[in-house]
Amino acid sequence: MRKIVYCMILTMIGTLTASHSYAKEPIANSLLWKISGNSLKNDSYIVLTTPSLCEESSSLMSKMEYVLHKVKAYYTETSINNPNTAIETEKLLRINDSKSTLNKILSSKTYMRVRAKLSIVQVDERTLNNYKPIYAYNVLSKAVYPECSHANYTEFLFRAYAEQYGIPVKELLSIKDAVSIINDYGNDYWSNEIDYVLNNEQEIKQTLASKAEFYYKEDIQGINSLYKSTKFLNSRYEHSDIEKKRTDLIVKGIIGAITKESCVITFDVSCVMNQSTSVFDRLESLGYKVTPVK
Repeated sequence: MRKIVYCMILTMIGTLTASHSYAKEPIANSLLWKISGNSLKNDSYIVLTTPSLCEESSSLMSKMEYVLHKVKAYYTETSINNPNTAIETEKLLRINDSKSTLNKILSSKTYMRVRAKLSIVQVDERTLNNYKPIYAYNVLSKAVYPECSHANYTEFLFRAYAEQYGIPVKELLSIKDAVSIINDYGNDYWSNEIDYVLNNEQEIKQTLASKAEFYYKEDIQGINSLYKSTKFLNSRYEHSDIEKKRTDLIVKGIIGAITKESCVITFDVSCVMNQSTSVFDRLESLGYKVTPVK
């Protein structure tokens, strides 16, 4: 059961995406960016990631060896995707308030629909009500596009490469920080999101397929156009205070990493879609230079 739960929660940070206020345009079409300036002794690199991929971006992967041979460490956004922390993650996602179980926060009609859909992927009712609502949301979202449901394929490949060549793998955010961001949205938000997924499966599948195609081509402007126009991607950032909290934590982690050592960092592309909370804009405001690697 722990393995099933772990597989279903891998995308939790990746699902916290989009905004109603978007990054300054034009955004350069690159998944790989260099951080320099501000008295840094060595350059570091950022790789933008996204969930729901069928394959890797060949153009990005052609740059991978070049980048990883130049750095001393690899940082992921959070250790949630690390199998070694699955037990800790599972504990933090368990319900500790009986009033917050899924059968209490959803209407009876919606709850029955969720039960029926999740039973297809062998998630029983007890499991459904043992974990926070984002668990059900992620399972439902992944089921919409099962043929391309890898939580974070780019991070997986970079992690495997780093481990193969003895490059230390570290994290920007602790698991507790990551889960606290999820908790901040509240039950009403997740209840509404579950309703939306149930009622818009075909639209969501097309959105995910389009986003993946843009990603393979390193078409950041194409991805940004989806964030501007698609509720599935942009509803979460009505809560700008929560996104600001996430950006603050990520930027703090990045500065700590790049001032310590030359490194490569991966985080979700959504972190640069919002002008008011863009990680790139924040780094530049602090005196760092962030430039695309072609």
